[in-house]
Amino acid sequence: MSNKNKIQGIEQIRNMIFTFRGQQVMIDRDLAELYGVPTKRLNEQVKRNINRFPITFRFQLSDNEKAELVANCDRFKTLKHSRVNPYAFTEQGIAMLSAVLRSQTAVEISIKIMEAFVEMRRFILNNAAIFQRLEKVEKSLKQPFNTFGRGKRKYLSVHFSLALGTLFIFVLLLGLGGCRKSFEAQASHGDFRVSADTVFLDSVFTGISSPTYHFKIYNEAGHSIYLDEIALDNGDASFYRLNVDGVAGKKFRNVLIPPGDSIYVFVELTADINALSDPVYEERLHIRDAAGQKDVLLTSFVKDAYFLYPRRFSAHRVDSIRIGEDASGNPVRVAGFLIGQDTTLTADKPVVIYGHIGVPQGKTLTVAAGAHLYFHFNSGIVVYEGGSLHIDGTLSEPVILEDDRMQPDFDNAPGMWNFIWLQGGSVDNRIRHAIIKNAVAGVIAHPVNDNGDKVLDITGTQIYNCSAYGLFAAASYVTGSNLVVNNCGSSALHIVLGGQYDFRHCTLVNYGNGIRNLRDAAVYVSNAYTTYDQNGNPVTYTYDLSRCDILNSIIYGNASVEFFAEADNSAQMHFRVRNSLIRFEDPQHRIDSPWMDFSDTTLYNNNVINGTTDFEAPDENNLHIGPSSAAVLLADPAVSATVPLDLDGNDRTGFPDSGAYQHRTPSN
Repeated sequence: MSNKNKIQGIEQIRNMIFTFRGQQVMIDRDLAELYGVPTKRLNEQVKRNINRFPITFRFQLSDNEKAELVANCDRFKTLKHSRVNPYAFTEQGIAMLSAVLRSQTAVEISIKIMEAFVEMRRFILNNAAIFQRLEKVEKSLKQPFNTFGRGKRKYLSVHFSLALGTLFIFVLLLGLGGCRKSFEAQASHGDFRVSADTVFLDSVFTGISSPTYHFKIYNEAGHSIYLDEIALDNGDASFYRLNVDGVAGKKFRNVLIPPGDSIYVFVELTADINALSDPVYEERLHIRDAAGQKDVLLTSFVKDAYFLYPRRFSAHRVDSIRIGEDASGNPVRVAGFLIGQDTTLTADKPVVIYGHIGVPQGKTLTVAAGAHLYFHFNSGIVVYEGGSLHIDGTLSEPVILEDDRMQPDFDNAPGMWNFIWLQGGSVDNRIRHAIIKNAVAGVIAHPVNDNGDKVLDITGTQIYNCSAYGLFAAASYVTGSNLVVNNCGSSALHIVLGGQYDFRHCTLVNYGNGIRNLRDAAVYVSNAYTTYDQNGNPVTYTYDLSRCDILNSIIYGNASVEFFAEADNSAQMHFRVRNSLIRFEDPQHRIDSPWMDFSDTTLYNNNVINGTTDFEAPDENNLHIGPSSAAVLLADPAVSATVPLDLDGNDRTGFPDSGAYQHRTPSN
């Protein structure tokens, strides 16, 4: 039986509404039953979006409140011995639930719940005068009652109860059947206040629904009021959608607000750029009462775009591509599609990508200068053996790759899309002047082909805000220059299983907020990799690290050790770090490894350990250095001659600094 069939009407929902702490609420277990999900999953979804659920939306019952709930409602008796107290959701919290549960069923059920809340509130408001009369009757009956003797009190007690009972039944019947106008809330005469005069919906792609925004309307009168109308300027033709106090629509009449209370107005947008004369789409929302009108300006920027996505075969099945095998040898597939020919993504429109673009053998995906790629959650690029990726940005027109959440709150949110994955045997990959941000891993470079061809050359590129790695390489062949990486959950540069590498004038740092160990240092280098078999036993693989040069660079961060190398003796380990600024603080000498001996000139030479970085704003991914940096004049001029311009295009050959940027003074 479907969830919608389970709900026979508002009466059933109304029986699930309780009053705690002076608020009408519903319990998480009842909500989960209505939505058709386990209670645990409902609360997990809330925790993943906890910033959307302040205490006014959701609170946990106290022990006394739980006991009261169990004592008065048999269906909660199993909670009596539970160590976890249930959560209560207010009306606003329930409205927000439909957004985080992300299903049509959740939306439909939330609307029914909102209707139940609205009907109960309307009933109470419309019959406020009757309840006041009831209170007067009670007082008038109690006064003479208290003057009689004990015997007459018993007699009047019966009649008093009958009188109140009769009147209460009359109130219920009146509430269910309708009320006279004199019992309703009063019309507002300028008695309301709006929390915002403008709602910015930021940028949104044509044909794609925006996130949900909201504002509040406050009742500033000492009594219940109703607003004559809340309506969009363009009426039913508007691209904006509203939900007012739990009811969806575009025009609302006689909107009730209790005394000292407020209502939420939720706003969403799905626009068609072809129907707009201006991509800046503005419309006024009118709020009218008996005294006049107040307007809220709704504004957004609608972007045209190309949309790339896998074919959909049914409601629950989309096209997919194979990305590997699990421990049992079964294929692992993700939503995606393969390009059938050499393909170029240009800069004339943004490109929004759903799923993964697969680049098969013999094909090349080119991203032209100035292109802007937006990846939906769980999307990315996968380049297969024999395939190639060319990202050809320029200094003046970089290529930007980021997630499709364009709201300011998500500007630096990690893990919003997956990765650029250069699989084993992919060849001739290049990334020039790109900005890669908010991925799980910026770039993954896997083993070279049988000919030992270079897998990736990456220059003039910035990688920020990755939940795992900036650049992860395994038995690969990668060269890089003027590369900046910061704010990763693990390493900025993570090399395992050896390979061949050359990095020059790079700023490889990590000022992220996560807790990291030695293998999460800003730069980690190893000729081994440990994984686990089906039984959970560790299995270590090794491969020669034939060369790894890190020259004229900065390796730093907010951890005490930001460069760490370790090796398995069954494979070769050759690396050099020279003319670089490195953070390595081990005052207790707990790291006892020949690979971390900075006096060994075959490994380390002309480096500065724990010097001042003088970064301008590392927490904001601004890794320019100032004149006080220990990286100033630290670089080897002979190496700098091979990378003559810094990431900003400044000449560095005369007096080169280490890192991706030449230093600049505050006046610069």
